[in-house]
Amino acid sequence: MTTVTRTALYTPDTLAEHRTAWLRDAEATIRVLDWKAFTDGRSFHVLDGRDLGMPSNGFAGLVAGDQLHELARDYLPRNARNPVAAVAVHPDVVARMTVGTFNADAVTAVARVRAAISALAAHEYAHILADRVAGKRLPAGTTLEQVIESLSGAVLQPSHRTKSHGPQWCRAYCHLVTRAASMRHHDEWVKRLRGDIEATGVGSADAMLDALHPELVRYTADDLLEDILRTPAPAGFLNLFPQEVKAHGSNT
Repeated sequence: MTTVTRTALYTPDTLAEHRTAWLRDAEATIRVLDWKAFTDGRSFHVLDGRDLGMPSNGFAGLVAGDQLHELARDYLPRNARNPVAAVAVHPDVVARMTVGTFNADAVTAVARVRAAISALAAHEYAHILADRVAGKRLPAGTTLEQVIESLSGAVLQPSHRTKSHGPQWCRAYCHLVTRAASMRHHDEWVKRLRGDIEATGVGSADAMLDALHPELVRYTADDLLEDILRTPAPAGFLNLFPQEVKAHGSNT
């Protein structure tokens, strides 16, 4: 068995071979996890961050409120009749973050990166849902170039992570990760969920999941996630967040 090292998988040839499959798999995964949002020709897209000009300075994913599918229309497939949501993922960054955290054969390593990319797409899709429910829109005239430029040289401070990853984002993300429980290498989803929530500084993923448990078992994949977010969240879950985060906006 070949031990996969960080450099063995993270090569231009290997990334080029798998990049498109990883992104298309992430699209299909999100469409399954919230399938009612994508009926009647409505589509969800996972764009390659490299194509958009995303810097590789640690930013693995990107959304633009609920509007990336509008700002990046030229990057969507020509046959996309009714795009309603899009996220961007930088496969190179995700592969670099994922490979080297385990020893595995090459096939398993590629599959784990695929799972990590789908989990990241879920993280970003959760932002879309939170902003959509909150009715948030970017300032009129905002361009994709401006959104990308804002990433250059940017460093996410803990306070920004906390304010931009509030209760509704966390709630949607937990539902998505729970719905993905039967998927291969689901532990990559759980690992990313734990890391992402801990990075916000508001608590642990396990505490969030425990507080959301009544809701997570009440709803199924047949329930539209947007509709779930429009219902009151369990009080015990909201109490996990500092008052200033809730005041800043529970939908961010």
